[in-house]
Amino acid sequence: MKVVEATLTNGADHVGESFASGGGRDGYRLIAANIYDGAGARTSSSDVWVIKGEVLFALSGGARSASLAPDGRTIGLSAGSEDALALMACVQAS
Repeated sequence: MKVVEATLTNGADHVGESFASGGGRDGYRLIAANIYDGAGARTSSSDVWVIKGEVLFALSGGARSASLAPDGRTIGLSAGSEDALALMACVQAS
């Protein structure tokens, strides 16, 4: 997922298989993925970002610490939402 990978920092290199929600009830789209370093070792699991309008926000703790995306909690969303938890479960199962 190029939009997420463009924001990665702190030794994070890429995301693995990612899962995205549909259009979202409130005009947002959730993305969940694992984060990997350049050697292919997973550095963080089941992280969540959200796209609202044209802006990518980081929701989960791992997403916030491994990317430069702004904090999604500032727009009233949570990685603990029902939708985010469902996507995180998909990433864990993959």
